Amino acid sequence: MIKKIIPEFILKYFTEGNELSIKVKKNAVALLVLKGITLAISFIRVPIVLDYVTNTEYGIWLTLTSILSWLVIMDVGIGRGLQNKLAEALAVKDYKSAKTYVSTTYAIMTLIIGAAFVLFTIVFPFLNWGSIFNTPHELQSQMPLVVFVIFLSFAIQFVINLISIILTADQKPAIGEIVGTLASIVYLVILLILIKTTKGSLLLLTVTYYGSSILIYVFGTVYFFRGRYKAIAPSFKYIDLKHFRDLGTLGFKFFFIQISAIIMFSTDNMIITQIIGPQDVTAYNISYKYMCIPIMIFSIITRPLWSAYTNAWARKDIDWIKNTVSQLTKIWLLLIFSCVLMVFISAPVYRIWLHGRVTIPLYLTIVMGLYTIILAWNQIYVFFINGVGKIKLQLYMSFITTIINIPLSIYFAKTLNIGSTGIMIATCVCLFIGSVWVPIQYKKIINNKATGIWGK
Repeated sequence: MIKKIIPEFILKYFTEGNELSIKVKKNAVALLVLKGITLAISFIRVPIVLDYVTNTEYGIWLTLTSILSWLVIMDVGIGRGLQNKLAEALAVKDYKSAKTYVSTTYAIMTLIIGAAFVLFTIVFPFLNWGSIFNTPHELQSQMPLVVFVIFLSFAIQFVINLISIILTADQKPAIGEIVGTLASIVYLVILLILIKTTKGSLLLLTVTYYGSSILIYVFGTVYFFRGRYKAIAPSFKYIDLKHFRDLGTLGFKFFFIQISAIIMFSTDNMIITQIIGPQDVTAYNISYKYMCIPIMIFSIITRPLWSAYTNAWARKDIDWIKNTVSQLTKIWLLLIFSCVLMVFISAPVYRIWLHGRVTIPLYLTIVMGLYTIILAWNQIYVFFINGVGKIKLQLYMSFITTIINIPLSIYFAKTLNIGSTGIMIATCVCLFIGSVWVPIQYKKIINNKATGIWGK
């Protein structure tokens, strides 16, 4: 019956190849569909939110939510450490070790966020949040409560989002994406209700956004640990802080790399807010959302590969790795074409999408396209490097880009007076540094010629 409905070439694509390739293909297609739904919802959401709050309020909200991603570094890389260690344990069906890693990670993460939350509540009353976010006078009274809600939401998500890492380690990231898609749908529905029943409010927007996500992720965590992952569900009895060293050795390296990524990708909104003004954050983020569609699709394809590379490397399946990287390079060439096309049609797309509410400069869209192309090139090799845990060089290079990124952003934006476009140019410069060394390290590792820092 299925063969009559689905074309033969599609069935052939999903049934031919080794087990690892089939898993990656199925996850990639499922992720593509789910991310497509989530992306469509996010695009629909922008004009709705702009009808609910002003451009300035939306810019402040975008800045606040981007800061939440900064706080991810507080897991000191333990989440990424769990992903690699759990993938190894599940590959050999060592469920006892898997349960110990999961239980220990939940315990450590709870302790970390608990300590951070106590510290935050102590410092919180002494900071002028209105001044920090360059907030107009009429909005300053809302800021303390909005910031507190965001941090409280993060504290909860910090722990419950671990289920996504567990699913990814088990090479089932698409199932985890279902949870995120459901959260987006719930948020959109509640947002539509808010517009009809309440006056525009930054606080209500924040509560709705994070509340939807928390609700769905709590349900997902309970569902999976009572079902599919019952054998590795966290338990007090299996908490073993000795395993913190296993998780932490690799995790600490990922931690410092995460810091660099946060600085490079998440400080832009704050720099724009302070140097130019929160109103420009809106145009910057809308052009970013539009031009990052290709990298989002590319990331969907590469996302299942991290744990797949770990699996293949452990089994010494070098041919599979080489073939996968070759295929990704061909897809990258298609990505370049799509970015060029999107730049050409950007003006009418913005006009139809935003109904003239926000003006997006063409040169900002062009630089966003360049950013997408460079980032995708780096992803071809970085996911392999991360999967095999040879990240010491990446750690050092991340430190260098961390040092230069913010000063370079300020130089381009303020000194050269290029504005928010200059901030993205600075990010592109930092990313280009990685574009040079990541393919070199990949070739050295895959050909067993990685010595010194190249192989650590």
